[in-house]
Amino acid sequence: MRALIRVTIVDPSGSLSSREDRENHDKEIIALFKAVGYDPRSLGTNRGLPTESELEESPEVRSLFENLEGTILEEERKHLLMLGYTNAGQARFVVCSTNPKVLHIRVRDDLFEKLRVACAEICVKIWKHSAQQRLRNFISRKPQRRRYLQLHDVIEVMEPAHKTATILGNIIRRPLRAVFKYHQKETLLAVFTLVTSVLLFWYAPDLAPPLTKTLATLKSFKVEYIQGALERTYSALLVTFAVTGVQLLLRYFEFRKSRPIMWNAGIEPTRGPQSDG
Repeated sequence: MRALIRVTIVDPSGSLSSREDRENHDKEIIALFKAVGYDPRSLGTNRGLPTESELEESPEVRSLFENLEGTILEEERKHLLMLGYTNAGQARFVVCSTNPKVLHIRVRDDLFEKLRVACAEICVKIWKHSAQQRLRNFISRKPQRRRYLQLHDVIEVMEPAHKTATILGNIIRRPLRAVFKYHQKETLLAVFTLVTSVLLFWYAPDLAPPLTKTLATLKSFKVEYIQGALERTYSALLVTFAVTGVQLLLRYFEFRKSRPIMWNAGIEPTRGPQSDG
């Protein structure tokens, strides 16, 4: 299985070498990935960085493009930057330049479980590095501002014998919005129980007499009994809100800490490795 992660090069100072200046451009992008936490891998017995032709002829790189077609793939093959491996599971990935500002990271592993862990590791490292660089740029007074990578929102996964993405991974950028989006039922339950309990708390004494008269056609109750029932009801609703609210709050902090990837394959979100948490 293969995954495609897209990133945009953010260069606030505009000092990045042009794509036509192949040697310097590639060195600067490789240095950026080193800062993220990935060193380019050598090929075979060659201890130095592989050249463009060596990357093109490498079986490891070829396997990342196996059975793939299209104009964009030809553009990727024309500008291969580096071959790398993830720390967790040692999944292979190759970095390609598709235009002056966008890079494609193609990751491959035989099992989807390992592939999504590899994607999470790459995304977490890029996310943390970009957050650090943005913070440094914000507090720095130097004109030479640091460049970083910005993740695109969607990761595309292609299964064997498929030419288009069959699984999509959505990177969670805003934890609070993600809680509302992926836990709509719990959110609605929390809102409903909170609003209802507040209304009953405030209006229980006023609702008890008319409700007693309405129920008199079925059975006679005392006003105090109905008012007590309403009070017990809002107490139960308040407890339900508290339990649901705590669950949503824990999920929010979990999303905020790990910045996971939410897949559309009916599985739990993938988080980065514990060592990066």
